[in-house]
Amino acid sequence: MKRTLLVVVLVLALTFAVAASAFATTGKFFKGGVDYYTWLNPTGSPSPGTAWVASGTSTIGSNATNPGVHANYLATTAKCGICHSVHRAAGDGVKLLPTADATCAGCHTGTTAITAKIITWGTLNMDWRAGDPEEDAWATGGAGPHNDNLATLWDDGEWDGISTPPPPSFEIDPFSRYGCATRRCHATNPHGANSSKYKIFAAKLLFNNSPADDDAEYPELVVENGPGTYGGDDAVWDAFGATDASVERFVSNNSSLVSTTAAGDILYKGAALDANQTHALVAGLTCGRPSNPSTGEDECHAEASYAIIDKGIKENRNHATKITGNDNSLPAYPNAANGGSNNYFRTDNTGGEAPGFGGNDNRDSKTGHVAGTFAAVPGSGSYAPIAGCTSCHDQTDSANTVAGNFTFPHGQTPTGNTNALAEGGGTGTMVRSRIWSGWSGDILGTKTVTTSTSKAYDGQCLKCHRDGAGAGIGLTK
Repeated sequence: MKRTLLVVVLVLALTFAVAASAFATTGKFFKGGVDYYTWLNPTGSPSPGTAWVASGTSTIGSNATNPGVHANYLATTAKCGICHSVHRAAGDGVKLLPTADATCAGCHTGTTAITAKIITWGTLNMDWRAGDPEEDAWATGGAGPHNDNLATLWDDGEWDGISTPPPPSFEIDPFSRYGCATRRCHATNPHGANSSKYKIFAAKLLFNNSPADDDAEYPELVVENGPGTYGGDDAVWDAFGATDASVERFVSNNSSLVSTTAAGDILYKGAALDANQTHALVAGLTCGRPSNPSTGEDECHAEASYAIIDKGIKENRNHATKITGNDNSLPAYPNAANGGSNNYFRTDNTGGEAPGFGGNDNRDSKTGHVAGTFAAVPGSGSYAPIAGCTSCHDQTDSANTVAGNFTFPHGQTPTGNTNALAEGGGTGTMVRSRIWSGWSGDILGTKTVTTSTSKAYDGQCLKCHRDGAGAGIGLTK
């Protein structure tokens, strides 16, 4: 009897153990779930244990205070699973990645679902030549960080429009303008090695090499140009990485308004930056970062892109460089007919400044339009609120999943619906604005995409400074 009772007890115990084990492991099968975690939960994702297990990790642990999946890793952040799946990785991937394509495009151009930051990215029309309709250059969508198709290269004087054009490339040479890292916008290491010590810049994987770092990474440039040809700002800041140098110099110029913390945060008047201030700061200090002290050239937009997060912000920027005109002191390619290609290295577009060098010389205090967050002030002629850079750089693309669907600052040709018409008044589909914006006569007017000449139109300003009822600059001010 005792033996029978013992057997029954053991059977019951095993039964409960197996049942409990089966119940406990059910969730591990990711019923209806995904192979890789996502940053945000799928739209309409139910609670775990119902239809599928929610996979979003953006609010887990310390993610919110240490943004981005490319840097700012801590024991309490949850980011690695966005790109790497320990048990359910794609069979054709490498290093447990979702695809064999481990470049930026593998995650950010719609080929995967592991990030919420998707931008449109088409192929280049390499058959376009000068004289063809400009819209044909955009016909297949374009590619690159600023959508540099052949019409853009020709318009910028970097290709003669006739000869065989430079092929699409991720190289770092001046005329290879198609890749995420070619303009030194983004770093090449997806984990953020040597990235900025400031969280908001590290989160976006922005380039932060010092001149010494850059020499070690690109020895071929050292052979070609000598050491220290890229990375810092000038003799004062060269010990920093390029991004950190820009932040430090910006804070030193505006120390009464902006400060930093040992934890890597940037504060405005002692408070955390809002989304629009963050956008203005990151764009201004990346796109307008002075650099390359040895050869004289600054970053692409050093004369126009400032981190104006509030009124009163200013920066010291170069207004002249070593090269003052097309004197053919550089090899003529690709603009031989116009006497050389020196405009690529100029920040003095008037040609009237004395020769100088990138660095501490020829610097002026500069400011620009506020790109922070402000309410409309009709009494001062402001008829629309300011909400970051995209208040003006406002072209959209429904295929982009970034906040607001804006094309700024990557500027791919819209492959989805866009809010700006082509210059001739037709559909704006597949038409990219030159400065990511549309122009209009008032806030409510239909926008037209901006070309290299219409970027100076007053319609850029009247979108905010003249309202739909007809009031505004020139009428009441």
